[in-house]
Amino acid sequence: MLLSGLMKLIFSPTCFANPAKKAALLWAEGHVDPQWSNLIQQALDDRRLGWDPHAPPRPGSVEQTLAFVEYVQRRVGVERGSR
Repeated sequence: MLLSGLMKLIFSPTCFANPAKKAALLWAEGHVDPQWSNLIQQALDDRRLGWDPHAPPRPGSVEQTLAFVEYVQRRVGVERGSR
């Protein structure tokens, strides 16, 4: 859910729309750096499973998601630590 919300941050100002989370993820497949392709696909795959608060994250996914947060911050021009 975090990843799809981040995609909406990139998508909305780019396309002047407020897409559904899945639509933002699908859009991102062709519009963000290819290094994030696996993470985006994982988020799409996991959406089909539904949310399970007891399911542990996949190995490495937390670190990759945090790196993606930094990528999105740079992309939308938000400096780290500013509010």
